[in-house]
Amino acid sequence: MQFNVGLYSEKINILTDEPLSKHSFLRCGGKAELLAFPKSTEELVLIVKEAKRTHTPITVLGGTTNTLISDKGIEGLVISTKNLKGITVMENLVVAAAGETLDNVIDKAIEHNLEGLEKLGGIPGTVGGAIFGNAGANGISAGDFCFYIDYIDRDGEIQRMMHCSDIFSYRKSPFSKDDIIFNVAFRLTPSLNIKDTKLEKERYQKERIEKGQFRYPSLGCFFKNPDNISAGKLLDELGAKEMSVNGASVSPFNANVLIKKQNAKSQDFYDLSKKLQSLVKEKKGIDLEYEVTLLGDFQ
Repeated sequence: MQFNVGLYSEKINILTDEPLSKHSFLRCGGKAELLAFPKSTEELVLIVKEAKRTHTPITVLGGTTNTLISDKGIEGLVISTKNLKGITVMENLVVAAAGETLDNVIDKAIEHNLEGLEKLGGIPGTVGGAIFGNAGANGISAGDFCFYIDYIDRDGEIQRMMHCSDIFSYRKSPFSKDDIIFNVAFRLTPSLNIKDTKLEKERYQKERIEKGQFRYPSLGCFFKNPDNISAGKLLDELGAKEMSVNGASVSPFNANVLIKKQNAKSQDFYDLSKKLQSLVKEKKGIDLEYEVTLLGDFQ
């Protein structure tokens, strides 16, 4: 690999052979050949263009709250967007950098008497990841409120996707793994009663805690819901809550959530997920699709 680490590490925080377990929500995963933490759009463009010039593979990490990283690690350049920060409010637009948490964005909107996102209260992770995977809960999704999205395309050029709320679908955005989202503008609605809006957000946060979502490390829902049925309910009916592989177990609170009780590795989570897929396919003839993102080699 010809990526000039010395030149760019003077300007940007770039680590070599860095264990991704130190930066993973699950504390799992192998090493990154290169791991960069740009703090601005300018730094992001700089390293992306160098990677393109040297044909260095790029992998993007957000908050990793919905990402399973292979124990074999990731080759090339891994870019973490968690240091891309900043939230600006302009009338009914809340513009947030990719590294901001979704909760921070909701709180900022409420501070400025804007509503719309509060049903997503308590969802962990960053704005970039929430948009890339179109995170959702309680009948709404992050993409429903997107006015524009700034991103870097596969050629290293800055692009803006306008009026894009209609091109999202269930847990899916119009972006590929080659696109790097760095800024999102949410178009929200002035609140007639901001006190009730704040209470609603807090209620959804509390519900997540009471349901045991944060009792053990997890990536949230592991599989997408098949048509007309909850994946969690389907797995529960098949007795999945009794299943585990080493330290990776099915949550006793939600059968669609895989939790880390001991020193489980990423491969343990993957192996457990394949057993669950096989169970549902055998008993119900349904193919469960991953909602989490798998990074690296799991074969």
